[in-house]
Amino acid sequence: MATKLPLRIAAPVRPRPFIRLPLPQQRRTFLSELGKALGADPSKPARINVSRTLPHSSWDLYTLIADVDSYRDFVPFCTSSRVTRWTAPDPQTGQKWPAEADLTVGAFGFTQTYTSRLRCVPGVSVEALSGEDALAGSETETEAGPEPLRKTAASQNSVFRSLITKWTVTPVEKAAAAPGGGGGRDWTAVDLSILFHFANPAHQIAMSSMSEEQARRMIAAFEQRAKEMFGRKQR
Repeated sequence: MATKLPLRIAAPVRPRPFIRLPLPQQRRTFLSELGKALGADPSKPARINVSRTLPHSSWDLYTLIADVDSYRDFVPFCTSSRVTRWTAPDPQTGQKWPAEADLTVGAFGFTQTYTSRLRCVPGVSVEALSGEDALAGSETETEAGPEPLRKTAASQNSVFRSLITKWTVTPVEKAAAAPGGGGGRDWTAVDLSILFHFANPAHQIAMSSMSEEQARRMIAAFEQRAKEMFGRKQR
């Protein structure tokens, strides 16, 4: 006669606790309140301005800033920089200036490549525009004439809604630059203005809290680069 096995009764299944995920509106409200506590509004672009007065000619500093291909060698967090389009040659000098560039930035555990449209005013300023909002309604002035921004992965998947970086160089009277007239040197006021608006509100809040420090590091890197390239030449 077959032996009957004891009947096993399964243990009752305990219901798992219900976890309520935050709704998108709740998340936006939380980030907005966090941003206010840190002095940043993630719904609006943030702007920072830093400046230096350097013992170099405005033209030397302009050419240094316009040399975008070399950024990877000295700009903090820039791991790659490549000019992809150039302006038409200057009718008098034949000089071309960068019109578009791809830059890769690596910092705080992430790497991002983005495309910038460049506007160069020889001897005066270099402006870089990235992100859909910053680029809306404008074209790139290239050798072939006005053209739309190249459609690349970098240009279409930017973490920025807008990023506008503008360098301006202005000759300074020697007497105003340093005591005793600056020792016969050319002095230049260098102004760096950065307006940024991340697509991700959390990124906007995080970067707003450290953006001024990073801008100061950037302008300090250009100052050191200028010292290495031009020294402290007497004029």
